[in-house]
Amino acid sequence: MSAATALPSPFSQSTTLRYVAQKAEPAKLTIYDLKGRRVNELNDYSGAAGERTFRWDGRAQNGLPLASGVFFYRLQSGKNMVTGKLLLLK
Repeated sequence: MSAATALPSPFSQSTTLRYVAQKAEPAKLTIYDLKGRRVNELNDYSGAAGERTFRWDGRAQNGLPLASGVFFYRLQSGKNMVTGKLLLLK
């Protein structure tokens, strides 16, 4: 899996994380707040190899909008993992 690119970042309504999966396997995007608490988790079970995307709308798992701030993401596909930082502005 190649490094993920979040566009736009900072973002106000939603951001799209693009990455390239080397193999056909499921992927998971987990979003954490600054305290390390998981606030959302998105799954892609399609498992297609090649360029793939996740879109995060700045909401928690329960659907409520999150406050502005810094968030971290962990993108996993098989044994590969990429982490990064996102800035949500409202």
